[in-house]
Parts: sequence; structure tokens; C-alpha cells
Amino acid sequence: MPNQYAPKHFLRQAQTALLQQYFSSQGLLSDIKWADTPAPDDETIFSAWHSLPEETKSKIERDFRDIYDLASAEGVRTVVEEGQYHKTNLTTELETCDGFLNKILHVFIKHPRIFEIACRFDHADSLNGRCWNKRKDMPKKKPEVSKEALGKFAAAISEYLQKTQGRGEKCLVDTYYRNRRRNYFFAYPKDYTDTYIDYDSEGKIERRPYTPAFEIVFVYDSIDGTLDLFAQGDKDVKQELQRLFTLHILNEKLGEEKLDSAPYKLEALKHRGFAFPVDA
Repeated sequence: MPNQYAPKHFLRQAQTALLQQYFSSQGLLSDIKWADTPAPDDETIFSAWHSLPEETKSKIERDFRDIYDLASAEGVRTVVEEGQYHKTNLTTELETCDGFLNKILHVFIKHPRIFEIACRFDHADSLNGRCWNKRKDMPKKKPEVSKEALGKFAAAISEYLQKTQGRGEKCLVDTYYRNRRRNYFFAYPKDYTDTYIDYDSEGKIERRPYTPAFEIVFVYDSIDGTLDLFAQGDKDVKQELQRLFTLHILNEKLGEEKLDSAPYKLEALKHRGFAFPVDA
């Protein structure tokens, strides 16, 4: 959505009936008289929410942020597409929901699995374009997505990162199928340990060590034989990750990239006389 998330802005846009369903599903805010006329305003709901224990309040905040981030035309298209894969026609359901936020809130409540996967796809679509790399000469075959294959792939990524970067001691790989042709593989290797400062339950400042995971994304199209890779690092890092993907997911050895497989050829733009005619 164009504006930054803010709790009261979220509550103003959300339909009261959907908010009641959300909080009821969490076993919360049963004291609010949802059926009253007029309906409870956003200040009443906000105050009741912020009177809850800190952990519960934070969990609701995370849910609302995830819903808000997906609430767009693109986000709605993504959940509808994912619903089709799960043999669920969301188009009719969402017609009764006013606005993108309420459509996504409805999906969060009624179809949590579809919502979860759509969030993954939406996140991948919004990743920094400069970190993506495309290879067009991949083998065209059905990828191996068994638990065993994903485990070996994760172990191979972990071994490579530990050897070259001193991180990645643990790694998890999840996979999802999208648009009936593309397989998304999300790898989450363990990053370096860091320290962050936050407030404890008593409102005191604390320094806490934490070890986050970072993200590597592989998008494989078996029909076109392409692999889009999101990873931070130089050319050698990305080539090795491509090789590991091909070895463990496609059961093939990846050779040298063909020169004509590059997705774009921009040399012509260097010439001063270059013309780009378009159909008026």
C-alpha cells in the first residue's frame, strides 16, 4: 500500500465484522460490544488491543503488518492465483470485501495457508532487483522437491557458506509452486551473530545476542529452462549457488554458461546513433 503502516490507520480501513472475526479467532477482545449500533470506533478497539499483554499485543501487530503489506492490487492477484492452485475460488468471496486491506484480511482469517504462501511470493517480487541474476540455459525438467532432496540441497548450501564466508551453519529450504510453471525455493541460512537493544517485559533496556537468517531465492521455470537467483555476493557466489541448485534439485551437472543465454544485450545502447522505434 502507498502509505506506511500505522495501527489506527489500519483499524479505520478494516471492516468491523472482519476485525471481530480476527479477534474472536484469537480468543481476544470478547468484552467489546461488536454488534452495537453504532459499531465500536477505532479508538475503542485500539485501546482494548493495547491493554493486552505485551507478547499478545506484539503478535497482533505482526499480523496486521503482514496483512497491510500484502494489501494491494498485486497482493490480491497473488492470493487469487494461489487460491486457484489450492482449488479455492477466492474471486466470489472477495467481492463482498471493500478495499484491498479487507480482501487480504478476509484471506488471512479464512485461508491462512493461502495467505502465508502469497506473502512469500509477494516478498520475493519486492526484493532488490540488483541482487537478482538470470540464467537461461538451464536443463528443462521436473525439479526434485522431496524432503530428502531439499535436505541435501540445504546441507550443500550450508557447507559452501561455512567454507567461504564463515556463516550458514544451519540452513532450511522451502519450496512452493506458482502459476503452474515456476518453482520457488526459499533458502534460509544462518547468518553471523549480532546484538540488538530492546525493552524487556518490565520496560528496561536490554542488549540481547541474536542470530538471524538471511535469504536466498531460486525461481526455476522448467518450461523456459530459466533460473532466477536472488543472492548477495559476487559472480562466483552466484555461479556456485546455481551449480548446487542444478546438482541437487535437477540432478544435472551445470556447464559453462552459453554466451547467447544472457537475458539482455545492451551493447547497442553505447552507440550514439542507436534508435528505438516504437509503434505510435
